[in-house]
Amino acid sequence: MSGELIIKGLRAGVLVTLPGIRWTRQRDLLIKHLQARERFFKGGRIALDVGGTEWNQAAIASLLKDVGDEGVCLWAVISSNEVTRKAAEEFDLATSVRQTAGSEPEPMKEPIEPPLKWLSGGLGEETNFEWNGDLVLIGDVPADSSVTCSGNLLIWGKVSGKVSFGNQLCMLACDHPAVYWHDKPINLPKKLRKGQGVVIRADNDMILIESDLKGGFKLL
Repeated sequence: MSGELIIKGLRAGVLVTLPGIRWTRQRDLLIKHLQARERFFKGGRIALDVGGTEWNQAAIASLLKDVGDEGVCLWAVISSNEVTRKAAEEFDLATSVRQTAGSEPEPMKEPIEPPLKWLSGGLGEETNFEWNGDLVLIGDVPADSSVTCSGNLLIWGKVSGKVSFGNQLCMLACDHPAVYWHDKPINLPKKLRKGQGVVIRADNDMILIESDLKGGFKLL
């Protein structure tokens, strides 16, 4: 079997079918996929079909911790291996899933990652630019202009206008810009409002600000 996993939707969550490889490789493949598709899986419930691969109690215990660390609930482990089924039952995990009678589960469509856009000539005649995704702007943002993006925003120029970002903002230089994380204003320290390169990123509900003072970016 190939090294690809299969994802199908169930009424109770998502069924993830892993290829027939040893349990350590199955675990690593699953965790890597959960991390790569965090917005799709986080806060959800998954049932895991490991086929005939053997998982003992220690392996299941480790899997529960690893999956829980990714913010995902593991509620079932399906296997044709007797050792695996008994280990799953020790942790009160279901060893089978029930589907709606007369219907097969539909493959789940994973969300399309927002695209990356480059503006290499600055804003041009645009005064208010919006983008759903990541944005790289090579040029300045004048005082009478605004740039808004839902993801990461990199501005290789001087920012004097309004900028709004979703994940991370990098500015090569600034001159008293108006900075927003989504709709929330961010007050830059006075020493960073003019001339300095600034990196601002969101960590959960915290805003972290770094600058290039003294020749390198440092956490404030």
